[in-house]
Amino acid sequence: MKDTGMEFISIALCASQLKEDVEHIYGRENRIIIGDPRFDLFKAWEGWPGGPAKGEVMLIASRSKEARAVASRKMAIHYALKMKQTLVVFPEKKFFRYLKEMVDDLAEVPPETAIYDGRLEGVDLRRVRSALAYLIQASLSVGPSYDLEAACAEAFSLIRGRGKNGAVLVDNVHGFMDGHRTMVKPETVLVRLRSLARELNVPVIALHPLPPDESHPHTLTRQELNNMERLAKCVNSTLLLSKEDDGLRFLRPKIAVTG
Repeated sequence: MKDTGMEFISIALCASQLKEDVEHIYGRENRIIIGDPRFDLFKAWEGWPGGPAKGEVMLIASRSKEARAVASRKMAIHYALKMKQTLVVFPEKKFFRYLKEMVDDLAEVPPETAIYDGRLEGVDLRRVRSALAYLIQASLSVGPSYDLEAACAEAFSLIRGRGKNGAVLVDNVHGFMDGHRTMVKPETVLVRLRSLARELNVPVIALHPLPPDESHPHTLTRQELNNMERLAKCVNSTLLLSKEDDGLRFLRPKIAVTG
């Protein structure tokens, strides 16, 4: 599989290709008997209020890159597999890495599990096969955030063209550029995403990275709060995300310091 980084890619198509690779390496298995993957992915999410309503944008800020990545994948699985909606994702990671981590989540295998080394066996192999079988059914497309207008136009076309409910997930509101290859301000991105949400009448979730700061994992500095208040004017709701030992934690943004 080749990640060109310049076009939208179907998760289902690439999962099908990966399934063929697995069959070539490990042999074909006609029956896949394994329990359903964990679609109830939010049970360890403290404070999760549910996603935004149709036509609305939710902004989620986090200092933890790992928390953002976990939340993004699990929300993608929720919308595309549990809700069976057409989902368009703009991930931070390269496509194949994103696909591999989705397989790991669904199969509940360790992230270091390798597929192409021929060492998968037993329950892990059956779980990977099952995860791929589910992803093959997903209406999920992954696209680059190299051009804001082009990305929104393609997302509109994908969701509207399939004539069903959909959702949009953006891993980093700072990752878009304009037609001149200039970085677009997050406020501009959010305003455009809100317009897209209204045009399609779908929920949009956008993730906003904050600087790492172990002294304030659950709160914001005065400057960060001011920035969040500015961004909040462009969306319908905001949340602060952190990673805990037992899962993810969501809070309403609040101030930590006065300076």
